[in-house]
Amino acid sequence: MYETLEEFTHDALLCGDDFYKDILADPKKIETAHHIYLLVRNGTPLGITIVGRGSFDGEVSNEDHPNIDQYVKDNFKTLRESSQDIGGVLDMTHWSLLANDAWLLASLHSLTEFHLASPLHWTNMWDDKRERITITAREVIGIASSGYVITRPYPAMEPVAVCHNQRLALTASLLTHKAHIASYQKKDKKSTQAALKDFLATLPADIQ
Repeated sequence: MYETLEEFTHDALLCGDDFYKDILADPKKIETAHHIYLLVRNGTPLGITIVGRGSFDGEVSNEDHPNIDQYVKDNFKTLRESSQDIGGVLDMTHWSLLANDAWLLASLHSLTEFHLASPLHWTNMWDDKRERITITAREVIGIASSGYVITRPYPAMEPVAVCHNQRLALTASLLTHKAHIASYQKKDKKSTQAALKDFLATLPADIQ
């Protein structure tokens, strides 16, 4: 766990400016990310963290296009960098990849349940335009690599990730998270896609 900003900064800088873009040019991003971590590390009021794709242009979540819409935000509340209120959905004004990972790590350290608002099909896991894995893919890889098992407890409900190995969850760090992501980010597009497909093959078919 990251008790101090110094510890958090140390690992963020070790991850490098290539992994967390512009953190050297804008150290404020590190402070904001650590603030998010501190808010979440003791858990959310409902004990649930929501991960998945955000809605676009006010799109309402439905069976064909599940996402994190305003209804989800209203019900599970949001977490913003300028507030002390803690919700299950990260909804920052000045979002950064480092802050997103800090939020994920804090949720792991609190041993929270993760509820997946989006199915883990290919278009939610691979960004074809930018030719890279998506933020959702990073989150799910981090969760599955840190002692959590993802299942669908009830057919009509969303997939849920529950901690089965507290040691892995509690010892997760920015550095271990980078290592997990790096194992799927290969030198070329074809190899990265193949690695991501191998990861998806390890997950239950009914959550994809």
